[in-house]
Amino acid sequence: MHNMQRRKLLLYYANVILYYHAEAKRRLHKMKKIIAIALTVIMMLALCACGAKDSGADSDLKYVQDKGTLIVGITDFAPMDYQDEAGEWIGFDADLARKVCEKLGVTAEFKVITWGQKENELNTKSIDAIWNGMTITDAIKNVADVSGAYMTNYQVVVVKDAKYTTVESLAGQTIVAEQGSAGESAIQANATLSKSYKPVESQSDALLQVQSGQAAACVIDYVMAGSMLVEGKTYSNLSIMKDVKLGDDESYGIAFRKGSDIVAAVNTAISELVADGTVKTIAEKYGLQDSIVTDFQATK
Repeated sequence: MHNMQRRKLLLYYANVILYYHAEAKRRLHKMKKIIAIALTVIMMLALCACGAKDSGADSDLKYVQDKGTLIVGITDFAPMDYQDEAGEWIGFDADLARKVCEKLGVTAEFKVITWGQKENELNTKSIDAIWNGMTITDAIKNVADVSGAYMTNYQVVVVKDAKYTTVESLAGQTIVAEQGSAGESAIQANATLSKSYKPVESQSDALLQVQSGQAAACVIDYVMAGSMLVEGKTYSNLSIMKDVKLGDDESYGIAFRKGSDIVAAVNTAISELVADGTVKTIAEKYGLQDSIVTDFQATK
């Protein structure tokens, strides 16, 4: 083969190699673009899916509706929550909770808690609501979202011995109240009562301590005192100290987890139950018609 022919042949093969090399680079670049686009689409779909999932996970109402129950944290606190002879929880709050739960499409389940641990019970999802004649305070609003006020209340001093007629007459005597309650706060704010204060687990325990003589007085909700210190009841021999009211007027509300969307749903349900007369009927059943808030506001 002549040198000229060899050079032409070599040049031909060189061009072929260069062509396929360029073609391979072009296809590789195109493939990289396709892969990049595909990865972008996959990531966008994944983000959308996660967003939808997170939205559902963040809904406290959906969480409750999915499990079918609203676990209500309570204490034995007549006339708000207490058991009848059959062991069924009754009372104004218990009855109202069931009516509200009907509107939410769930069942009310009642769980007895230690009142001083109520916030921990709520935030760990041991309960879904604190619904037990709970006084609305700045302290509770700092750690939970609270419904509109549905009942009014104030703190009273309950005694057994008629010689105790003033707060000053109780100086040096054992005074009890439910730990974490508005009664406890009222005692701690009083220079005389706070010196000999002893916390107990519930308002019922506070009354029992006075009844048994272990304490000279207790500070509890007027709502409870007005219901329990009447003729025919266990504590009819106890009395409310006359002309003594500790602290400011209070309002009852229901606490839910911070950021919970249950609050708005419950506010709406209570508004409807106030409007149709259900709340008034329940209140009359327990002698609380003068304490309910008739102009309930469905706001946080």
